[in-house]
Amino acid sequence: MQNKKIVIIGGSSGIGLETAKQVISLGAEVVIASRSEDKLHKAKEMLGPRAAIYVLDTSDEQQVKSFFGKVGPYDHLIVSAAETSGGSFLQLETDQARKLFENKFWGQYYAAKYGASQLSTEGSITLFSGVVAYKPMIGSPP
Repeated sequence: MQNKKIVIIGGSSGIGLETAKQVISLGAEVVIASRSEDKLHKAKEMLGPRAAIYVLDTSDEQQVKSFFGKVGPYDHLIVSAAETSGGSFLQLETDQARKLFENKFWGQYYAAKYGASQLSTEGSITLFSGVVAYKPMIGSPP
């Protein structure tokens, strides 16, 4: 990780933030992106000068495209961002269900699509599915 640039979408909390801490400790620089400007600033305080922050809504294709234009070349992309909702999938309002797919499926697609051109030839893209892919949780079928 020494002198590598890692982009983490969803890096202001949870697994994304912990990943940022770990790769910084190994000598990397990170770019973290999230919808929450407040969480980003708190994460930046914890991470220090080796971290750059960007507000990003992955459900907005043009925003994702613009983000990667600003980030420039990098070595690895990690997308841990997620929109969640509890309750029965079939009882969700259509807009709620659409929002889940816009964020989780299309957001990861946009990140891979627009991020790939800036990715180093030895780089990687890691997409998270979340724990419910392995162990269903009551109220979390979406």
